[in-house]
Amino acid sequence: GGNIFIYCGYDVHGADRLYETGSDQLDSMGMKHLLPIQQAAQLALYRMGERGVAIEAKRLPEIKEQIDNEIALLENLSPVPNWRSNKQLHEYYVSLYGKLPYSRATGRPTLNKHALFRLAKNPDAGGEFAKILLTLRELEKLKNTYVEPYEELAAGETRAIIHSRFSVTQSGTGRTTSSEPNLYQIPKRSQRARELIRSLVVPRYDDWLLMEADYEQEELRLAVKFSGARRLQEMLDNGVDVHQLYADKYGKSRDTAKIAIYGGTYMLTAAGLAEQFDMEEADVAPILYGFLKENEEIVAWWKSVEQEVKRGQGILRLPFGRIRRFFGKPADWRREAISTLPQGTGADMLLRVLPVIERESTQHLQARMLLAPHDAVLMEYPPNEGRLVRDLLKDTMERAWPELDGLRVPVGIKVSKNWAAMKKDADLSL
Repeated sequence: GGNIFIYCGYDVHGADRLYETGSDQLDSMGMKHLLPIQQAAQLALYRMGERGVAIEAKRLPEIKEQIDNEIALLENLSPVPNWRSNKQLHEYYVSLYGKLPYSRATGRPTLNKHALFRLAKNPDAGGEFAKILLTLRELEKLKNTYVEPYEELAAGETRAIIHSRFSVTQSGTGRTTSSEPNLYQIPKRSQRARELIRSLVVPRYDDWLLMEADYEQEELRLAVKFSGARRLQEMLDNGVDVHQLYADKYGKSRDTAKIAIYGGTYMLTAAGLAEQFDMEEADVAPILYGFLKENEEIVAWWKSVEQEVKRGQGILRLPFGRIRRFFGKPADWRREAISTLPQGTGADMLLRVLPVIERESTQHLQARMLLAPHDAVLMEYPPNEGRLVRDLLKDTMERAWPELDGLRVPVGIKVSKNWAAMKKDADLSL
């Protein structure tokens, strides 16, 4: 017993010394004022994790059976006995093409999802199987990564409360993260999978509702401010949906335009975006290069970020005081530094509103904060508090930021009975 107390004493002493050393270092870098902000945000996230989020667990067995049935049907169409066997897949495609497709990232032979996406465009039998294989892999990942772990956590309950670990220290940009389980890394490329998983997130009480408040075009607004892109600033000031504007201009979907605009803003190429998001390069290229041609300040901004990092000897300081270190030659960090400015600043904005929302809701409302993914806040509330919750979210999140010269970023409000069916401008009491 005595040894345990001695060990604990050493542990506490070491933590105290580490805090003192770290506090001194933060002070020398002009960042000590950020410590209470980070602590307040982490406390809000801790309470959110302890509270947990409700999952409609009674649907999990049905969803799992549905996925298993779909996998069985697709397996009957597979030209190889075991589609999970890399050896069999390699032999099949080599027999068709004489070689395997290659990875654009590494140049090595591969049958990863990007290579299969390219193969799927081929009308021959190999292309058809690529489509089947992509679907099989997606279904199996959906089952193994979400359905079965949620089922295990639910332990047979009809509506289970799942507790995730939320943190503000795991991301270089300062974005909040979720783990054990990860409630933020919902499938992005598959709309069907995304909606299926999000539809499981419900209020913990039958008559309650969910409300999501998300910053509208936040990263674009911040990039526009930092770059001084006047034309874009005028459009945003006039309430123009820039993503929809470019989607209509080039005859593409809003999602395609959004990917192209953010890719262009962050110095990505059309080929890189096509590879990353499994898109046609021909779809994204006109929007990306048209956007950059019409907004030349964005390109000039790239150079200014690089020069700022060089002047700081590898350090980039964000408007709220956060710093990010970069090492090596500019080619190694240029793109990451450019994306860090809007993403890190957006994260800093959210970290400052979370403690306020947590405090005001717990002291004055029954409503509670459930999730805070990146640029949004998800809450559950009784119908009679709908307007109060909306006003709290908008008043807190749409504040004018002195660190950004008074910039206000508008917030969109969506309401539903589950996270997948969110509707903008919905009746707050449904």
